[in-house]
Amino acid sequence: MSSAPGRPLVIEIIGPAGTGKSTIADALAERSNEVLVASPPDPRSWRSLPFYARHLVASLPVLVQMGLPAVREGYRFRAPIASVVVLNSWDTKLVQKTPDRCGLIVLDQGPLYLLAELYGRGPIGLLGQTQWWDQMYRRYAQALDCVVRLDADDTLLIPRIRERAGHHRVKQMTDSEGRRFLARWRGSLNYTLARLVDHSRSLRVLSYDTSSCSPEALVDVLLQEIYAP
Repeated sequence: MSSAPGRPLVIEIIGPAGTGKSTIADALAERSNEVLVASPPDPRSWRSLPFYARHLVASLPVLVQMGLPAVREGYRFRAPIASVVVLNSWDTKLVQKTPDRCGLIVLDQGPLYLLAELYGRGPIGLLGQTQWWDQMYRRYAQALDCVVRLDADDTLLIPRIRERAGHHRVKQMTDSEGRRFLARWRGSLNYTLARLVDHSRSLRVLSYDTSSCSPEALVDVLLQEIYAP
């Protein structure tokens, strides 16, 4: 796999909660100082305020059409607003200000994640903005070189989610509710990923089941695939 001349490879690790996305991303970074793990600017951090202040105005036409009162239950207003602002500008920032030695950027909760979240649980008013969606699919299909998709059986994922630190909706759900939640997330991800592939046939998609594969073994396989000619 090769990126455009003069820029590092950009991959996004995606999948339901509990599949080991952050673990794999961190393991890749530990293997080489040429790997940089990146995430969207955090709207809760004061360090991200200049980014959001700079790009909020350009996002206002879309935000006005989002229909914030129609945000679906359980989805905080701040999340879709921040996601739209990030998506409107982040593709041009992905490979800026990276160290000269950086040869691989690994995205955790990157643009594919944000698009799938917005499609599945975002403001209803945003779904009608077809021109905006087409623009996002086209831009990020070109920005990404590869998508690494992780998954595992729900009987493993639901206990993993409940045991880990931090808030997640599945923790308050029954097993059957958790399975339905994960199924809806996979549906949103499938749709979004298919749209990206439609806009770039060169976008590679690597899929792995983490049910029984250790992070170390998966990283070995993944590095071979990423750097395969």
